[in-house]
Amino acid sequence: MLKIIMEKYRNVPLTVKAVIWYTICQFLQRGIGILTGPFIARLLSTEEYGRASTFASWESMVSLFITLSSGKAIMNLCVRHSDTDIISSSLTDDTMIIANSTSTRIQTLMPIWAGWGIGTGYL
Repeated sequence: MLKIIMEKYRNVPLTVKAVIWYTICQFLQRGIGILTGPFIARLLSTEEYGRASTFASWESMVSLFITLSSGKAIMNLCVRHSDTDIISSSLTDDTMIIANSTSTRIQTLMPIWAGWGIGTGYL
């Protein structure tokens, strides 16, 4: 049975393999978040959980605008082009730039948000 599945998997085009693994990883990522949520809520006080949730919400909104949801474009790039060395180098550089700019912008905006009463207690 396993041999038949592996043989079929080997004959599947690269784009289908990418979609299969992307879907599996998305389910795992969401599942881990759903499973750990109740434990985190139980360990934190109401105030701490509210602060963490507010911070996570702001961080996700800010990173959405900074990264411009480039994950799907990166996946498309990897599927369509075969020169993986150039793609890996480019993605590493882009990831470092995006991560540093996101971190810098969030740290710059935290005092402003604190003045508005958003994220108080994180500084």
